[in-house]
Amino acid sequence: MQTLRRNEPYLMTRWKYLWCGEFVELRREGREIDSGWVDDVSPDGTVMWIHLTTGRGRIMIHVNDGLDVWRVDTRILLVRTRPAKHEASAVRVVGRRCATLEGS
Repeated sequence: MQTLRRNEPYLMTRWKYLWCGEFVELRREGREIDSGWVDDVSPDGTVMWIHLTTGRGRIMIHVNDGLDVWRVDTRILLVRTRPAKHEASAVRVVGRRCATLEGS
């Protein structure tokens, strides 16, 4: 069992519990390959859209893509800035879940 520490990233095995706007790291074989903010998650938690911090826009990942998604504590993010909202991917928070404006 993984011990939860507030100042360390936490491996998310169930993506449906990620919040819209939450900062995550994407890792493959233990190495961080990218990071970004959760834009949307499918209801079953198998597909996720992420705004990348590297300026490459948004990506869609699937649970079988071989990536590990690590939740990063918000206190770590004090030096990071959130991406500007794009009209095509406007998102609003509905409780703890994401909902695209087009589908609501």
